[in-house]
Amino acid sequence: MSTTYTTNSSTKATSMGRSQAGASIALLGAVLCSACGHSDPGGGSGGSTSASGASAASVGGGCGEGGAASASSSSSSSSGGAGGSGGAGGGGATLVALVWDPTAAVERVVTIDAATGTVTNLAALPPEHMWFGGCVFDPGSARIYQSVSPDVVLTIDATSGALLEETTASPAPLANFWLAGVNAAGEVLGHAWDPSASLEHVVTLDTPGGAVSSLGALPPAYTAFTGTAYDHAANLLYTQATDGITHTLLRIDGATGGFLGATPIALGPFQNLLGLVANSAGELVGLAWDGAASLEHVVKLDPMTGAVTSVDTLPPQFTLFNGTSTVDVAADRIYRIETVGQPMLLTFEASSGAYLGATPVALNQLMNPVCFQVLP
Repeated sequence: MSTTYTTNSSTKATSMGRSQAGASIALLGAVLCSACGHSDPGGGSGGSTSASGASAASVGGGCGEGGAASASSSSSSSSGGAGGSGGAGGGGATLVALVWDPTAAVERVVTIDAATGTVTNLAALPPEHMWFGGCVFDPGSARIYQSVSPDVVLTIDATSGALLEETTASPAPLANFWLAGVNAAGEVLGHAWDPSASLEHVVTLDTPGGAVSSLGALPPAYTAFTGTAYDHAANLLYTQATDGITHTLLRIDGATGGFLGATPIALGPFQNLLGLVANSAGELVGLAWDGAASLEHVVKLDPMTGAVTSVDTLPPQFTLFNGTSTVDVAADRIYRIETVGQPMLLTFEASSGAYLGATPVALNQLMNPVCFQVLP
């Protein structure tokens, strides 16, 4: 399942899935949008269902200001789409992503050279897997956990692209399991809905068995979610919640699943906070839209106070995003792909949030990179 939903300011793509007709999901994530009912957000694993039974949204790595793009129809921003400078700030990192090959009608696992934008094929996934939800990454084992419909999680070796396992999540008596992160012990964490008590649970997923086990319920005020970020150094899961007006950051102990607290997010003049990742200082760095100036800002979110502070701005041509973000903590770099128009790899300094430049990505006929990660 895949849907879009509407914020107070713009329509945002949440999970424009690759269907067998070749339409593609731009895996979007860490987005704060107006949503109600139980939803499948940023780390999410496919379309979930609200308490009322309505289909809810699935997002993954980021979405843009003002619209969505798919394989079959490209979107442009009010400034006319994306562009950028070449070859700046990429460093020597090797990135891995899943991309759609419309010629072969398969999803491929590829690497991307951060310095040059060169794309290299690693492997193709089985052709029956064409509809993707959220994904999470375990840097310790270099494993990608990618959700596909219906309720299946693929375990992929990020170094070789090999498909290691296919797990069918079995959350009963809970429902609507979605991926949220991988903790320091290598356990796959997620959320699932308890329809009898109207509570969201923090859960673990056993791979390859598929058993979903509750670690505890969240407070009843939090039933609609729009994204996750994982701080691997602190072993903390951050889950973004919204009631359609107020946006809140939940702090969850990654080892125990214990609820540590919630902080309202003070967006101030900004809208559409997206692509949050944790740097070495435990700060959350992402992007937010300044509608008055029509500029995308790089911002830091203080997890304890909820303060959102601008630390840089992007060039004005970057106003629409449907790619995903990843952080290389050791190299102090954040990478984000912009795939509207010419695909560009944007690079940021993780500690300061400074925008360092953009490198063209040579996707050629491939489309819509998702589950974008830094290889250890």
